Amino acid sequence: MEALGQRNSKWANISLGTSKSTTIGSHGCTITCIAMLAGLTPDVVNERLNQVKGYANTNLVIWAKIKEAIPWLEFEWRGYNYDNDLVLATIKKHGGCLVEVDFDGTPRTDDQHWVLFTGNKRMNDPWTGRECDTSKYTLLKGFAIIKVNQEEKMETYYKGIDLNNTDSVKVCIDIWQEVVNKKYIKKTTYDDIKVENEKLKAQNESYNTFINNLAKKLNCEGKEAVILGQVEELINKEDLSTPREKRVDELEKDREEKIEEIVIKGHTHPEWLYFMGFAKRVP
Repeated sequence: MEALGQRNSKWANISLGTSKSTTIGSHGCTITCIAMLAGLTPDVVNERLNQVKGYANTNLVIWAKIKEAIPWLEFEWRGYNYDNDLVLATIKKHGGCLVEVDFDGTPRTDDQHWVLFTGNKRMNDPWTGRECDTSKYTLLKGFAIIKVNQEEKMETYYKGIDLNNTDSVKVCIDIWQEVVNKKYIKKTTYDDIKVENEKLKAQNESYNTFINNLAKKLNCEGKEAVILGQVEELINKEDLSTPREKRVDELEKDREEKIEEIVIKGHTHPEWLYFMGFAKRVP
């Protein structure tokens, strides 16, 4: 269970409940403990409780409203004296138990603070946002049992969507609309396209290598248009009186002597490349 801190800058300055004088950072220890049990953040718990009018006197959590705000949590019991056996049984069953402590350990002061006991003499302290030993607070004043229903949580968060949160459902609908409009594609399709692009990239690299090698042999610049023009000029200068079979033989011999054979599978070359033997068709 992740330890959360009420003074985290992400939510510390948000008003607690409907209070105008207290914030989550100053007095939000209770909702931060609830958030840790629920797998939410304090600001979300605060918002949910506000939606169901879950605060008394502007900033005191109404225990009975917890289930209405967070369906997979349910308040069961508030003990005003610490009972170690009940606390341990609650931790074993629900993963944690809210424990009321005296912040400075002095009975004469009224500085109530809530922490979350998690077992093995460990607790998560909302004030620091860290896990520590339960011996940190010497005066234990009470506890609160809140049941955690994991099945209810899974139903509420159907496939990662919070069905009790209007904004969450709206995001889902918007994304689905984009899927319908084919803004997204299947991963398998994406993978196929990626493989095809890699093939095309390899073919282009091979073709560029071929063109560069040809440029070296023809003693001309490495630009494709210049190279093709040079080859066309050579073809035009060719002695057409020579029988075709002989010309092909001579060109083949010349190619073998001067130009390395470069074959690009699946690539269509200009016809003169096949004719001169600079490339050959392959299945």
